[in-house]
Amino acid sequence: GLKKVAIVPGDVNKDEFAFRDLGKKAANIIVELLEDNTTIGIAGGTTMACVANEMKEIRGIKDLLVLPARGGLGEELEIQANTIAATMAEKLNAEYKLLYIPDNIDAKTFDALKENKLIKEVLDAIKNINLLIFGLGNAEDMAIRRNISKELLEKVRRENLVAETFGYYFDKNGEVKIHTDSAGIAIEKFHQVKNVIGVAAGDNKAEAIYSFSKFNKDFILVTDESAARKILSF
Repeated sequence: GLKKVAIVPGDVNKDEFAFRDLGKKAANIIVELLEDNTTIGIAGGTTMACVANEMKEIRGIKDLLVLPARGGLGEELEIQANTIAATMAEKLNAEYKLLYIPDNIDAKTFDALKENKLIKEVLDAIKNINLLIFGLGNAEDMAIRRNISKELLEKVRRENLVAETFGYYFDKNGEVKIHTDSAGIAIEKFHQVKNVIGVAAGDNKAEAIYSFSKFNKDFILVTDESAARKILSF
C-alpha cells in the first residue's frame, strides 16, 4: 500500500556494492523529484551518508535549499545530518543551512536554544521541507545509540518495540510508544510533506519497515531484496 517501492538486488549487510546501489537508487529518485524552489530535509546515519555520496552532481535547478532534518547524534562527523546536508547541497549546487543543536536534550534547554536567532531560522525553515529523506532503525539498537534513559530502554525491551525514526519508537502495529525530545522535523509533519523517501535495507530492518508502513503509507520506500523477501514472509 505504499506510494512506491524500489528494490535493489542483493543484501546490503553482506555486499558493499548492494549498499552503494541502494544509495544510488535513492539519489536517482531524489533527482527525479527535484524542481525549482524545493526545500530538502535529510536525516543522519550511514545510509543517508551513502545516498549523498552516491548522488551525481546536478546543475540547473533553481532555489534549492538542503537542511538537516534533525539535530546531531554525537556520532562520527561523516554521518551527522549536518555533514550529509552539506554534501548533498554541494552535489546539487544548492544552498544549505546547518542545525547547531544536539538531538537529545532536555525540554528546558531546547526551549532556550530555540530563541537563538540562527537556530530559530533553521527550525523555521525545516517546517517548509517539501522533500524529506530519512532512514529507519531497529528500536533497541537506536535507543542504545541515542543513549536514552535506562527506564526508556527497559520500556523498549519490555514492550518489544521494533522501529525508530526521528526519536519516535514504534511497536509492530505502527503505534508510537515512546517519543524522546528531538530537534528537527516532527513526525506529525510527515503527512504534510509533498514527497517523503524512506531508505532502509537488510533483513534486520524488515520489521522496522513493516511497522512504520502501518503508521504512514504515504512515502516512497527504497530497500533491498533481503528486506523485501523478509517482509513478504510476515
